Amino acid sequence: MAFVARRWRPDGIITTRPQTIAAAARLGLGTVQRIFALDSLAVETGIRLARTARPTTVGVLPGIVPHTIARLVAELNRPVIAGGPIENPRDVRQALAAGARAVSVSRQAVWTLARRDPPRLKALGSVQTEVCRCESTRRSPRS
Repeated sequence: MAFVARRWRPDGIITTRPQTIAAAARLGLGTVQRIFALDSLAVETGIRLARTARPTTVGVLPGIVPHTIARLVAELNRPVIAGGPIENPRDVRQALAAGARAVSVSRQAVWTLARRDPPRLKALGSVQTEVCRCESTRRSPRS
């Protein structure tokens, strides 16, 4: 982790591993603990690991299960990013209404949702409405 932090200077990391979160946090990096909500046991394990690791943010996949998003928000007291397979504005609204702070999407048609429909997103009340565009790109080392 120290090599990555020195070489590429990332803002943070995304991982499922508590040890990696601890190492990144010691280096001052932001941390996202990813939870794959495949079944109830996976959700329980993810919650237990996130309580131990104390990441900056928790990411949940799939991000189209509102009750799981709401549970993670309530139990972990951390921002939650919902990811995949979010395919349309309805999926985004449901994830945000369930308590997700942001969504991570690869479908370009959804990237512009925040610009096209801000009043509808703001109508969700106290939910902070961010649509987070996440792409798989290689970052070159900063000088």
